Amino acid sequence: MNHPVRAVPWAVPLALEEDHAGRVADLQLYVRQDHAERDEAALGRLVLAEEKHHWW
Repeated sequence: MNHPVRAVPWAVPLALEEDHAGRVADLQLYVRQDHAERDEAALGRLVLAEEKHHWW
């Protein structure tokens, strides 16, 4: 069964739209920068919790 890649001529994947791809990239960078300190603190808590369960 052959399916056309673009069944609807006006339906273009958002990843192929340059403006949208740029906005997504900007959003990803913003989220990484905005959450960085909280993420590091959460990782530190996880490491400390793991260390309590090891025998060394």
